[in-house]
Amino acid sequence: PEVAVGAAPASPESVKPRESDGFSLHLVTEEAHLRVIREFFKVHDRHHLGIGRDVLDKDAAYSDLVVDCVWRIEMPEKKQVYDAKKKIVDREVQRAQACGSRAPPTPTRLDAP
Repeated sequence: PEVAVGAAPASPESVKPRESDGFSLHLVTEEAHLRVIREFFKVHDRHHLGIGRDVLDKDAAYSDLVVDCVWRIEMPEKKQVYDAKKKIVDREVQRAQACGSRAPPTPTRLDAP
Protein backbone atom coordinates (compact mmCIF):
# COMPACT_ATOMS: atom_id res chain seq x y z
CA PRO A 1 0.00 0.00 0.00
CA GLU A 2 1.00 3.57 -0.58
CA VAL A 3 1.10 6.03 2.28
CA ALA A 4 -0.06 9.64 2.17
CA VAL A 5 0.93 12.20 4.76
CA GLY A 6 -1.20 15.29 5.24
CA ALA A 7 -3.64 17.24 7.32
CA ALA A 8 -6.40 15.23 8.95
CA PRO A 9 -9.99 15.83 7.91
CA ALA A 10 -12.71 16.23 10.52
CA SER A 11 -13.31 12.47 10.45
CA PRO A 12 -12.17 9.46 8.41
CA GLU A 13 -15.70 9.19 7.03
CA SER A 14 -15.32 12.59 5.36
CA VAL A 15 -12.78 11.07 2.96
CA LYS A 16 -14.60 8.04 1.58
CA PRO A 17 -13.84 7.14 -2.01
CA ARG A 18 -16.53 5.33 -3.94
CA GLU A 19 -15.96 1.64 -4.66
CA SER A 20 -15.76 2.53 -8.34
CA ASP A 21 -12.70 4.71 -7.63
CA GLY A 22 -10.61 1.54 -7.30
CA PHE A 23 -8.96 2.44 -4.01
CA SER A 24 -9.73 2.89 -0.34
CA LEU A 25 -8.25 5.13 2.36
CA HIS A 26 -7.50 4.03 5.91
CA LEU A 27 -6.34 6.34 8.69
CA VAL A 28 -3.16 4.92 10.24
CA THR A 29 -3.45 4.92 14.04
CA GLU A 30 -0.86 2.29 15.03
CA GLU A 31 1.79 4.15 17.02
CA ALA A 32 4.61 1.93 15.73
CA HIS A 33 3.76 2.84 12.12
CA LEU A 34 3.37 6.53 12.95
CA ARG A 35 6.76 6.50 14.67
CA VAL A 36 8.43 5.14 11.51
CA ILE A 37 6.76 7.78 9.32
CA ARG A 38 7.69 10.58 11.73
CA GLU A 39 11.29 9.40 11.71
CA PHE A 40 11.24 9.37 7.92
CA PHE A 41 10.17 13.03 7.86
CA LYS A 42 12.62 14.13 10.56
CA VAL A 43 14.60 17.13 9.32
CA HIS A 44 18.34 16.64 9.76
CA ASP A 45 19.42 19.76 7.90
CA ARG A 46 16.85 22.56 7.93
CA HIS A 47 18.77 24.39 5.21
CA HIS A 48 17.26 21.92 2.73
CA LEU A 49 13.74 23.14 3.51
CA GLY A 50 12.05 25.86 1.47
CA ILE A 51 14.08 25.35 -1.70
CA GLY A 52 13.15 23.74 -4.98
CA ARG A 53 10.70 24.25 -7.81
CA ASP A 54 7.73 23.10 -5.73
CA VAL A 55 8.10 25.89 -3.15
CA LEU A 56 5.33 28.43 -3.65
CA ASP A 57 6.35 31.03 -1.05
CA LYS A 58 10.12 31.54 -1.13
CA ASP A 59 9.89 33.99 1.81
CA ALA A 60 8.22 31.55 4.20
CA ALA A 61 10.88 30.26 6.59
CA TYR A 62 10.38 27.05 8.49
CA SER A 63 12.74 24.64 10.21
CA ASP A 64 10.81 21.43 10.68
CA LEU A 65 8.18 19.11 9.22
CA VAL A 66 5.32 17.82 11.37
CA VAL A 67 3.35 14.70 10.48
CA ASP A 68 -0.26 15.51 11.30
CA CYS A 69 -1.81 12.26 10.08
CA VAL A 70 -1.06 9.31 7.83
CA TRP A 71 -3.40 7.54 5.42
CA ARG A 72 -2.85 4.06 3.98
CA ILE A 73 -4.04 3.82 0.39
CA GLU A 74 -5.14 0.36 -0.70
CA MET A 75 -5.58 -0.48 -4.38
CA PRO A 76 -6.70 -4.12 -4.53
CA GLU A 77 -6.60 -4.44 -8.32
CA LYS A 78 -3.03 -3.15 -8.51
CA LYS A 79 -2.07 -5.48 -5.66
CA GLN A 80 -3.50 -8.43 -7.62
CA VAL A 81 -1.45 -7.43 -10.69
CA TYR A 82 1.69 -7.08 -8.54
CA ASP A 83 1.15 -10.50 -6.92
CA ALA A 84 0.55 -12.13 -10.34
CA LYS A 85 3.73 -10.62 -11.83
CA LYS A 86 5.69 -11.66 -8.75
CA LYS A 87 4.49 -15.26 -9.22
CA ILE A 88 5.63 -15.17 -12.86
CA VAL A 89 9.12 -13.98 -11.88
CA ASP A 90 9.36 -16.59 -9.10
CA ARG A 91 8.36 -19.34 -11.54
CA GLU A 92 10.90 -18.15 -14.16
CA VAL A 93 13.69 -18.04 -11.55
CA GLN A 94 12.83 -21.57 -10.39
CA ARG A 95 12.81 -22.79 -14.01
CA ALA A 96 16.21 -21.20 -14.68
CA GLN A 97 17.64 -22.70 -11.49
CA ALA A 98 16.26 -26.14 -12.44
CA CYS A 99 18.20 -25.84 -15.71
CA GLY A 100 21.41 -25.19 -13.80
CA SER A 101 21.52 -21.41 -14.04
CA ARG A 102 23.10 -19.83 -11.00
CA ALA A 103 23.11 -16.04 -10.74
CA PRO A 104 25.73 -14.64 -8.39
CA PRO A 105 24.34 -12.85 -5.34
CA THR A 106 23.94 -9.12 -5.82
CA PRO A 107 24.79 -7.28 -2.61
CA THR A 108 22.91 -4.06 -1.89
CA ARG A 109 23.12 -1.33 0.74
CA LEU A 110 20.14 -2.94 2.45
CA ASP A 111 22.06 -6.15 3.17
CA ALA A 112 23.19 -6.63 6.77
CA PRO A 113 26.92 -5.99 7.27
